[in-house]
Amino acid sequence: MVRSPWATKWLLKVDDELMGCGHAYFNTLSIRGAAEVLERTLVEEAGAPAPDPRVPLSEMQRVAVYRLNELLRLQLGKKLALAAREVGAVVHAHVLVCARGLATLAG
Repeated sequence: MVRSPWATKWLLKVDDELMGCGHAYFNTLSIRGAAEVLERTLVEEAGAPAPDPRVPLSEMQRVAVYRLNELLRLQLGKKLALAAREVGAVVHAHVLVCARGLATLAG
C-alpha cells in the first residue's frame, strides 16, 4: 500500500476460500487513520514513492507499513466486502475469520 498510496481499493485473495469465493476487497478510505498515514508517506516521499518492489522501502515507508498493519489488523474484518456478493452470509463470516489472519494483500 505504501508503494501505491493513491490506490483506494484493494483486492484480497483469501487463501482459505470456501465455495469458490476467494476474493474480497476494501476501500482504503474506509479504514480510519489509513488516509493520513498514506498522505504523510506521499509528502515525505515528495509525491513519488518508488512502486518497484526491488527498490528497498525508505524508513518512512517502513514506519507506514507498521502503522497500516496495526490499522488493518484492528479494522479490516469490519470493512471487507465480498467480490462476489451472491455468495451469502456464510462466506462473509468465513472471510471475517480469514481477515483475522490478514490474508495476502494484492493491489
